[in-house]
Amino acid sequence: MHDPIKTPPTVVLDNLTTGNAGVNEAILRVTGASILPQPVLLQALKDSFFEHVVFYYYMVDPGDVAGPNASVLLQQAVCLAGSLMRHGKDSVGLAASQYEKAKTLIHTGFEPDQLTVLKSLCLMSCWSASSPYLVTLDGPWHWTGMASRMALQLGLQKQSSYSNRQGAGCLRRIFWHLQTSEILMTACWGRPLLLRPEDTDVPPLSEEDFTVQNFDAIATTWMTKLVQIVGVITTLKFRKGGSTSAEAEAVVTSLYGWLADLPEDLRLFNLHGTRKPFNQQRAETFIFYFVAIILTQTISRSTSLTWRTSPASVLAASCAARLYDEIRCRERVVHLIHYHAFLVLTVGVVLISHQPQSQEKEIILRRDLDVVHSVLEGMSAKYGGARAILQKLKDAPRDFGGERVDETSFSRSETAGSYGSSTAKIVQHHMGDLFAFPSEMCENMDILSQDNDTRDEIVFQDDAFGNFGQMGEDFDDITTFMDVLGMGFTNFDGGNGKPSRVQDRNRIMSEPSEKLVQGAQMAQAFLGPKLLSVIQEQARDDLPSKVSAEYIAEVCFSSYARPELEFKERSLVNIGMMIALNRTPELRIHIAAALNLGISEEKIVETCRHAMIYCGVPAGREALAVASDIFAKVKGTTKEERAKMS
Repeated sequence: MHDPIKTPPTVVLDNLTTGNAGVNEAILRVTGASILPQPVLLQALKDSFFEHVVFYYYMVDPGDVAGPNASVLLQQAVCLAGSLMRHGKDSVGLAASQYEKAKTLIHTGFEPDQLTVLKSLCLMSCWSASSPYLVTLDGPWHWTGMASRMALQLGLQKQSSYSNRQGAGCLRRIFWHLQTSEILMTACWGRPLLLRPEDTDVPPLSEEDFTVQNFDAIATTWMTKLVQIVGVITTLKFRKGGSTSAEAEAVVTSLYGWLADLPEDLRLFNLHGTRKPFNQQRAETFIFYFVAIILTQTISRSTSLTWRTSPASVLAASCAARLYDEIRCRERVVHLIHYHAFLVLTVGVVLISHQPQSQEKEIILRRDLDVVHSVLEGMSAKYGGARAILQKLKDAPRDFGGERVDETSFSRSETAGSYGSSTAKIVQHHMGDLFAFPSEMCENMDILSQDNDTRDEIVFQDDAFGNFGQMGEDFDDITTFMDVLGMGFTNFDGGNGKPSRVQDRNRIMSEPSEKLVQGAQMAQAFLGPKLLSVIQEQARDDLPSKVSAEYIAEVCFSSYARPELEFKERSLVNIGMMIALNRTPELRIHIAAALNLGISEEKIVETCRHAMIYCGVPAGREALAVASDIFAKVKGTTKEERAKMS
């Protein structure tokens, strides 16, 4: 019997593979793609993966990347995912380097084992550096699509493929990882499913599919169940003809049924109502749950936006913000993967839309909005979607800091007329089941103590978010939850089937290139947000300045992603070159950048002194004078900040 998993991929194309061997070897020599990180860093990145990432990419076991014979490709891919979890300004550069290495190994056919290639393709989807509206072959959609097509080739959508097969549990984990990934991308971006539920008979993921039946296995299994519910919500929301009340009721029932059946290990509170010690997997699982409650209320075919101000949405958003705050306070935002940009957006839209009824609630709202802003900022250095969403929320009609809106603008009678049979009404009647938590869950849990009439008054508020993101009457224009949430990104919005171009004469770009996006990330990490902000504020808003900024990001800073030199090494080289070229304004920038990177004053001074040998005393003296000026300004700023804090 033909077994596609065990059949070597070179059987049919052996002659082509042999002919390209020399070219592939040359590519590997030039790129160093097969060279793993040095041993200490390699182990650290593997540990980072299994500590923080395996919850989402659970198809890899520790034994897969252990020992001298472990796949180089899979190790590079695991290191890519692990590097995204690191603190520090060099983490983006390291992740970019690992991504390029793994991509090169895939495209040169370096790995002969198909199952290992499939696992690696799954891991590549963790790289999401580009903006969401950029058409690119470097993003989650592309890599998940490749992995899904390979899974279909291997027959993983059929239960018969797993019969009497060694490692069947691992294959099922791969299938369900791809299925859940596709569901989330469909919900967010409207991508069509390759692994459609109607085409598969694979049983649900279970703890027995894991090598070790531990907390990770339990958490992953129940997260997968929750994402399947999100898949149903997505199908009902965007299905032509809409959904029925019975279908909406069934979704709500499945949500509180999921909560009721949740194993004790995954619950936030113990049987006595006491909050359990913090666990990030548990927190992220419940963030997904609360976002699912919000999304459920959008199922109605009506274009009414009352779901954004419903009691259930406000409470769910507040609960999710509380969990994000717990993650933020532990400095673990860096451990959130790219999907959280969509989740934070959902929470943020509800919070910005909400109009508190008291000063006390206003303070709570401001704090929750600050959490949303902080989480998005923390994710922005690595994920293009987070950057775009952060900017979109900053541009919202209502101030992102939670500026109070005049509550006399309520229009309950008008809103009530459009509310009708909205799914939000169904959710409202089951709030006790959906929010079966102690009052300590969040500071807005008192919403549950209000009667239905009082809740209706909250539901029938005008939306403080105004018309931001409001779609037209043509429901068919709404194809993704990003549309529903007001993010409306599109690559073909010109109406003529061609990519749109900005008509402003000061803008010559149509869409940012991959190198431009990468360069912008490198610049932010290298210079730091404060210095970069100062540079941007000083730049003129004209065509020459924009061309200059584009070139610097696309050509210069994109080179900083190359792996051979670390940021600190590049910084000292830059200082030496600016001294040699007598470019004092640029020297000021690079000395400030060096301090931002944690380079000591002593090393900067020694670099200037060393340059004096080859560049001459006048150049060296001026450089030292510039360094002295920068040091004094930084110390002065630090003193001012400390004084403000005290």
